[in-house]
Amino acid sequence: MHEKDNNIMNKNQEYNAFADLKAHNSILLEISQDAIFLENLHGDIIECNSSAYEMYGYGKCEMIGLNIRDVVSKEISDDLPDEITEISGKNYIRSIGKKKDGSLFPIDVNTKFIYLKGKKYLIAFIKDMSESVGYQQELISLNKQLLKEKMLLKSIADQDYLTGLYNRRKILEILEENIEKSRSERKNLCTAIIDVDYFKMINDTHGHIIGDKVLVELSNLLKSILDEDMHYGRYGGEEFLIVLPDTDICKAIKICENLRSRVESATFDENIRFTISTGIVQASDCCPEQIIKRADDLLFIAKRSGKNTIRY
Repeated sequence: MHEKDNNIMNKNQEYNAFADLKAHNSILLEISQDAIFLENLHGDIIECNSSAYEMYGYGKCEMIGLNIRDVVSKEISDDLPDEITEISGKNYIRSIGKKKDGSLFPIDVNTKFIYLKGKKYLIAFIKDMSESVGYQQELISLNKQLLKEKMLLKSIADQDYLTGLYNRRKILEILEENIEKSRSERKNLCTAIIDVDYFKMINDTHGHIIGDKVLVELSNLLKSILDEDMHYGRYGGEEFLIVLPDTDICKAIKICENLRSRVESATFDENIRFTISTGIVQASDCCPEQIIKRADDLLFIAKRSGKNTIRY
């Protein structure tokens, strides 16, 4: 017999087993305000009562076939074994449930093994404890922790892995937001693209480790020179994008010239020295792609003009 046929036969046996259980206890199962789950030893939900659908916000067809890991918080799910062969300690635990919409709520869980037609199953009785003051405090604390973790993950997702600055996706998102804001508030906006001169030569001569150090050193200078309301990120390779809200072209030139001069006069680790070229655009009347194109064209002119210079 094929494995697929075996799986179908096992599923049919499980559903028939629960049908027998319901036949003897149908009234108790349906009038109970607790969610009642019948699971196999892998945690797959074979059947549940109507209170379970209501408590978790699923339709009946949606809930059957889910795994118990789908209806508890990630922290609880990660601790569950692949196969539940025994209940360690008490058969009563305090836990955190997860509804269909992702919201968490406190629960009390009572579990017991039962045998139906000679096969072992786990039956779980789950009580919603949202009204309990003690549980509410625990849930608030857990949600705060989850929020912190979510914010940390978002921060990591927005960062360039090497420099710690915003990555390309995030800095372009910031540019778009500032275009809209500058347009609506009728304020100036300048955008600059910076490129490390002779970067390929640095990599070829000194190696990629030194090349990475150059990018990190430039990033540190950006952090030290630019104000908090100015935005900057690694646009790609050795290019960096700077977004300067409420800044006209004269002020932008001074800022970028200060950066260019600081880079030119500095000596970094391994006695490495390098320079940068910059293209600056003052505009908020077009899309991010057009602004980037204009700044990039000016950067190209700066490169063709001998590098270590600014064009605007």
